[in-house]
Amino acid sequence: LFSQVCNCDRYLKVSRERMKQLVEGSRMAPGDGDAGKRPSQGCDATVPVCNTAQPGDTLHGEGPEGPELRGASVVLAGGTVLQVAAIPPGVLDKAELTDFYCCTRCGKVFWEGSHFGRVVSQFQDVLVSARDKQSIYELS
Repeated sequence: LFSQVCNCDRYLKVSRERMKQLVEGSRMAPGDGDAGKRPSQGCDATVPVCNTAQPGDTLHGEGPEGPELRGASVVLAGGTVLQVAAIPPGVLDKAELTDFYCCTRCGKVFWEGSHFGRVVSQFQDVLVSARDKQSIYELS
């Protein structure tokens, strides 16, 4: 379970189309069969998450293109290898997914899936004010 979580505070937002290109490119590129599965450095699971980073943040040194394909690996400007091979088949084809969030430190890739929807529906009474029926997602 803990190998699936990340407590870093910097994420790079990558569009679904760009992620498709990166995944396809990493699968077609010759080289290491485990490319994209090894993080360049781990995130300390005991470090609390800071609220300062937003999913759309672009770190200094990263251009507007974001990650680049180097051989069979997708590498960020700081040398972090994105774990694109961990994205299950079919996820990139889901129309409702528009963005992926990549940890700039350990390389793990996250997206809003059915788990997110189940959590939102389970806590609907907390996430939506009873008097105005406006969700917290519509307030920003």
